[in-house]
Amino acid sequence: MSQSNILFFTDPHNSDQPPRMRREGYREQILAKQVAIIPHAKVVDLTIIGGDIFHQKKTHKISHYLVSKVMEIYREYGAVYIVPGNHDFDMNPEEMKNNPLGIVCKLPNVRLLHGGVARSIMGMDIFFKGLGDFKEDKTLIDMLKEWQIDQTERAKSMTSILYNVAVIHDSVSYRKLPYETIPFGNIEKYADLFLLGHIHKPQGETARMVSPGALSRGSLERDTVDRAVVFVVIDIDTDARRHSVKPIKLLVKPAEEVFKLDQKVAEIKIDDKVNKFLEYLQTVHVDLKVSDVRDMIQKIEVLDMDERVKKEAIKILEQL
Repeated sequence: MSQSNILFFTDPHNSDQPPRMRREGYREQILAKQVAIIPHAKVVDLTIIGGDIFHQKKTHKISHYLVSKVMEIYREYGAVYIVPGNHDFDMNPEEMKNNPLGIVCKLPNVRLLHGGVARSIMGMDIFFKGLGDFKEDKTLIDMLKEWQIDQTERAKSMTSILYNVAVIHDSVSYRKLPYETIPFGNIEKYADLFLLGHIHKPQGETARMVSPGALSRGSLERDTVDRAVVFVVIDIDTDARRHSVKPIKLLVKPAEEVFKLDQKVAEIKIDDKVNKFLEYLQTVHVDLKVSDVRDMIQKIEVLDMDERVKKEAIKILEQL
């Protein structure tokens, strides 16, 4: 089959309780976004979800109601493949079978894949790599290298080379970020198309990378409050070996209606004061006796104050 299309979204972070900076109503709002996708998911060949289906890892923090509502929605999507995210489990992948994500994936139209390949789907081989808190024997790069070798060997016995798609819930980016990521340039040669989750802020697109950002607006950051929330439909021509991406915006409420902006502003002001105080401490040079420093540290340790200030103040005192 040369013509096909995939609907892709990632990181819905379904939760009964709103994330820290969200107001009440988060559960209904995130479910409504996934309901809005149903008409589009019904007419594509395949829906792929890039991980972090649930916000809480612990089973007892996820209600039966929430699991049942997610199942009601995904049942309407048609064929669905899901790769697990770091929020979906903190155990051995085998134990996912009976956690909330595992239950959702018992739907007849839904399949969960972690570190595996779905073969020969509409002229595509799709590699899935989730991100869970468990020890892996192989790095992402090593897994992709092995996949490339395997695909090369398969191609020798096939009349046509399958289109290779990689669905990855790892920190992959084409730009430098202040946390550990895998540079996109290091992996782009291993697949025709990459669908990336995990990073909530959209990373833009390259010829082979689709990173639309999270469906959830759970975190409140200065540069992401008013970002567009999108899913994408990707049209693929496997014979011509090309694809096109169409982002589709979802309607979302204004930031001031869903976020605790007043609380965030107050925290920013506190952070500014804390930083100024720490900067001042670093500029002070005092000749203290060891006993004086120890006494001051003991007093600071029992104070009811921001832990960051405690740690930094103690660190500075120890260096005097």
